[in-house]
Amino acid sequence: MGVRLGTSGETVAAFGLLIKRLRLARGWTQEELAERAGVSTRLISDLERGSIHRPRRDTIQLLADGLGLAGADRESFVTLAKGGLAADANGSSRQGAGQSSRLPIPPTRLIGRAGEIEATTALLMQTTTRLLTLTGPGGVGKTRLALELGSRVRAGFPDGVFFVDLSLVDAPALVLPAIGLTFGIRSGHRDHLPRVIAARLRAKRLLVILDNFEHVVAAAPVVADLLTRCAEMCVLVTSREPLRLRAERQYEVRPLAVPVPRPGSPSEALGRNPAVDLFVNRAEAVDPGFALTEENAPIVAEIVAQLDGLPLAIELAAARIKLLPPATLRSRLERRLPLLTGGARDLPARQQTMRAAIHWSYDLLPVEERRMFRRLAVFEGGCALEAAEAVSWGPDDGGLAPMDGLASLLAKSLLRPLDTLAGVPRFGMFETIREFGLEQLGESGEEPKVRSRHAAWCVDLVERGGREPTGPGQDAWFNQLEIELPNLRGALRWSVAHREAETATRLAGSLYRFWATNGRTREGSRWLEQVLALGPVETTTPWANSVLGAGVMAFFRGDYQRAETLWEEARLLYRSLEDTEGIAYALGNLGLIADADGDYALAAARYDEALALFRDLNDQTSIGFMLRNLGLIACFDRDYDRARCRLQAALTIARSLDDWNSVAMSLGDLGLVELGVGNYDAALSLQVDALTVGRPLNNKPWLVRNLENFALIAAATADPVRAGRLFGAATALRMEYGAAAIPKDHALFQRHIDDAKARLGDDAFAAEWQAGAEMTLDDVITFALAHPASGSS
Repeated sequence: MGVRLGTSGETVAAFGLLIKRLRLARGWTQEELAERAGVSTRLISDLERGSIHRPRRDTIQLLADGLGLAGADRESFVTLAKGGLAADANGSSRQGAGQSSRLPIPPTRLIGRAGEIEATTALLMQTTTRLLTLTGPGGVGKTRLALELGSRVRAGFPDGVFFVDLSLVDAPALVLPAIGLTFGIRSGHRDHLPRVIAARLRAKRLLVILDNFEHVVAAAPVVADLLTRCAEMCVLVTSREPLRLRAERQYEVRPLAVPVPRPGSPSEALGRNPAVDLFVNRAEAVDPGFALTEENAPIVAEIVAQLDGLPLAIELAAARIKLLPPATLRSRLERRLPLLTGGARDLPARQQTMRAAIHWSYDLLPVEERRMFRRLAVFEGGCALEAAEAVSWGPDDGGLAPMDGLASLLAKSLLRPLDTLAGVPRFGMFETIREFGLEQLGESGEEPKVRSRHAAWCVDLVERGGREPTGPGQDAWFNQLEIELPNLRGALRWSVAHREAETATRLAGSLYRFWATNGRTREGSRWLEQVLALGPVETTTPWANSVLGAGVMAFFRGDYQRAETLWEEARLLYRSLEDTEGIAYALGNLGLIADADGDYALAAARYDEALALFRDLNDQTSIGFMLRNLGLIACFDRDYDRARCRLQAALTIARSLDDWNSVAMSLGDLGLVELGVGNYDAALSLQVDALTVGRPLNNKPWLVRNLENFALIAAATADPVRAGRLFGAATALRMEYGAAAIPKDHALFQRHIDDAKARLGDDAFAAEWQAGAEMTLDDVITFALAHPASGSS
């Protein structure tokens, strides 16, 4: 065998790997080898881990005896243990068969793959591993990993490590001749070749790396036959899909880890991220003056994240750094593929542009799988099987079954499994691959049909939740909408751009409660105003819902005049549609305008009118809502007995429905009643109960209002430190969610803020306010619950 001499560290590691492979080949534990060799188990462990750099001569002989090595095998073992390999006349080492390892020397160092090297080395060193396939999408770095792995484990293969590049092999029938040529074997008759190769290699312990197998995957039986004929041979394959052989063990090569966005992360910390490290390394190669700084590090982190951590994409982007500084480069990544070109000329053509790398995989697909792949590209953020079936396959398509198509595209690394959510598996594409899929979809002429199917699936999803404004099923429905939010945005974007008014109104009119509850009022406003600008084709319930929803967004923004105009319009639309439920919603919302203005008589009249309609409909959830609103009016009017009565009735209804959102709100409102009468202990207890119930429901505007209730209690009980922090946190969160406090609440808060500031002093109060403003919602909830005020006045 001929092996390139490595550094002393590599030799130490190679000797440890050889001991482990020989031990496992005999089925021994470290303890069993130690006993046979007459050494300690600790020594065996240290040697295998490479912790001992120069084993003693007697230790080497004891290990060779314990392993039962003799002849050339013993000589090779002893030579490697002494720190080198017996060299031939050319300076190459010689062991056993006299073959020379043939591994291309990579021009750049491997970055960020320590974990993968460790895992794949462990797999290859197991005696049960005969065939290991590295799978993954184009550009993920399978070949580079295989070369590094081959170099690291070569000491475990005394007869050599050999590399066979199959990228230029254009037919499965030529795979075996390519393998033969690597060993200098030529056969005049192809039928004799398996026997000739097997005769040469049968007794050899060697590793053969077959690179780029995906386009000749029909030759997989050739590999199986070789493994059967050559019992000591191991094969390492790189392929975008597995070979599906019984001996195969698969290892998915994933993109490099990208930084998790954290405001204020220092450049030093970001530079340790493997994807950022790769970008910087390749950028420095084209521009020696490039360096990671506090200013550009977050931008580079965004770039590698947008490129999904794919090494080839990162390298191609970094190569542009001389022309495009990081900020400009980031701005151009909305369309990645035109930018990701100009790879090194010594790379294969398929790796000189990202589009070519993906096209290579696409061209290998059967016609039916190409169709499914490009159709699935419409999904943003992935999809579940049900959605994939609805959008990518129709009854007139025939041929490929959806589940079979998904399985094949997953196996070929054009789809990837995403996290399973709520017990439902999901699938998606890396964004660079998805962009290519959308290009193919556009060129196919199918895009309008597929986009329409996608939008119809989204409409069905949002309308499935019904019009119930709250209740036990709302949380699960909102969670589902959160998962599919990228798809819903895509459907809205397409329907608005193509003036599909019916689709757009059905989507937006069903989503406004989700936007409001999840603190997305700015986004909701933007979509609803765009939908209203389309104008109604005819008066429909979805159109009226969209008008009502736009009013909700305006109310949360604090634009009460716009909200009132829209809600009055919605009331008239619902009346023309004879939609009693819609009329009741509009009336209840109009009551909020009067309530916010402090016109409690008008607000109560509107709430009462809506309450009567909801009672006619037996809508218990909405009955509870109106009772809560009436109870709050009584509280603000200092009619505390009446307030308790209304709010207790609302709480009873909510509990009977298991409507925990309404339970939490009712408890918080009852806490305000107790605060009003000066019963601070009861007020605090009710707010704690309310926040405990409401925290997992994630109704963000209400959670902020509840935190303000805690701040009011703190201020009323002379705790200005706590009041300052809670008011600061709530104000910052309102700004984040686009949820303005109504004027009378703002005035109430300001009185208590002024009082707390006077007690604490301007500077100290400002410090507490800023500390609160920097807290996350979860942090401030934890603070509120963990540090309750005393409750004493």
